[in-house]
Amino acid sequence: MRSALIAAAAAAAALAAIAVALYTLRPEPGLYLDFRFHAPTGADETGRLAAQNVSLCIFARVVTPEGSRPLAGGCFRGIPVVKIPYDAIKKHADRWREHLRSMGVPEELVDRHQIGLIVDAILLNRTSRAPIYTAHDSIPLTLGDFKRPQAVYYVARVARGRPQVEAARAAAWPARAVAAAEARDPTCDGRECYCYGIGESIDAICWIPVAWSGPENLTSALPPDYFTSQGGVLYVKTPVLVVYNNAPRAGARLGSSILIYTQTDSVVARLAYSTGQIISALRQGSWPGVNLFVGGAVWGGQRYSYFRYLPPLDPGGRWWAYIWARPVTELYEVYLCFDGYEYSCYYYMYDELDAYVSSVLISGVQIQGGSQPGLPHSALMSSFFGGVQMQQLVVPETALADGKLDPGESITLQTILQSCDKCSAGFDVGVPVGALVGMALCSALAPEYAPACQAFLGGVVVSFGYQSSSLYIDGGLENIGSDYMYVYMAASRLTYATPSGCTYGAPAGLYIEAR
Repeated sequence: MRSALIAAAAAAAALAAIAVALYTLRPEPGLYLDFRFHAPTGADETGRLAAQNVSLCIFARVVTPEGSRPLAGGCFRGIPVVKIPYDAIKKHADRWREHLRSMGVPEELVDRHQIGLIVDAILLNRTSRAPIYTAHDSIPLTLGDFKRPQAVYYVARVARGRPQVEAARAAAWPARAVAAAEARDPTCDGRECYCYGIGESIDAICWIPVAWSGPENLTSALPPDYFTSQGGVLYVKTPVLVVYNNAPRAGARLGSSILIYTQTDSVVARLAYSTGQIISALRQGSWPGVNLFVGGAVWGGQRYSYFRYLPPLDPGGRWWAYIWARPVTELYEVYLCFDGYEYSCYYYMYDELDAYVSSVLISGVQIQGGSQPGLPHSALMSSFFGGVQMQQLVVPETALADGKLDPGESITLQTILQSCDKCSAGFDVGVPVGALVGMALCSALAPEYAPACQAFLGGVVVSFGYQSSSLYIDGGLENIGSDYMYVYMAASRLTYATPSGCTYGAPAGLYIEAR
């Protein structure tokens, strides 16, 4: 295994040396990522790339309707601008256009549709073999930018000590040299891996997929009516609102609805991710001591809408609304492989956990879904409840200022979500991606400790709502009965963090319970 990795790394180094090309005149078609590195003080440290012992390594995956696919990668010296070839992106953009058109999405909205580019960037000191910067995030790309061959330029800012990448489309062309990242698909002793050589040596950084889970892995755990297919893509019922009237008073009657609609903003699903020692903890039956982060959009579009009004619920009544979506969870190991240490080829760096919705079923501009009585499947809810905790909703200066709704009182979901967003993270509906796909992933990853693994992943929720952090999905709750009810909502037991370090418990489900 180690010798194969070294051989793969050596081949990568040789190919990278051939692949690096400099474009100082008219840029060739492709996606250009201009990385800028900043110290905690804000000082620009991009100049550190000029040092002889520093390399920038990247690994990029594009999110397709089915899930992420490795796109390109490489390690470079002294060149902060990286080019991903146009042809590498074009086939995935064409696949998205074909799929969106099969669902009747208007052509002008096809061009505005967003897909995710999940990017790793590691600034490495080759002498100490220690990372100076590490970043992992999703950069939303617009399909219209890749309709024809052209140069598409993004500035990608990374702050030391923070995993997020702040990327923005820019029109200006940098007066600097460019390195061409290479699209490769290697294996290591039959095991899928992505290794990129560092300079002339055979040192390499390797990303190794460990586990993947999507709707295909759930067909044996959920009933057939939980699945539907469109254009060869399998979708599963994915909860966006679960309401349970558990109030003991006969006169407490609950009405509820959910609305996602905007003419001015995009509806998006964001990446939820974490890095650190994750896999070893799950395999030992313990919860990883890591924070989760909300990244950039991996799926989104303009004018997409969704509305469901749930029937009035008497005490004991339960109902849930869902969308047809593709929840996906992936785990990678990241290693530094270097020459000269036969028993130390694998120098562990960290693990990566990604959870996202790769695609949502659309008809024209309507997000497809439905609602039904009861709760989602028991296997899903068992994993979900292991990863969340119930919190009473107390929203100052609203009908829930005292934590309960009296007869005739109501409150919007927008107001609830805004009050829960203590860190201004713009978190909307917490789609329970981890609870859905964690059932299959944990059985494969840690069968002896599957319950603990599922409980951890049960708290992994993905933000689904508007792109703007100042907008929230709408709908509401109303007491349409003759007696009061207390209102509770599920929040993830995992710690979510913003770039500023503010931490919060993300709303999950949305699961709402009247008591």
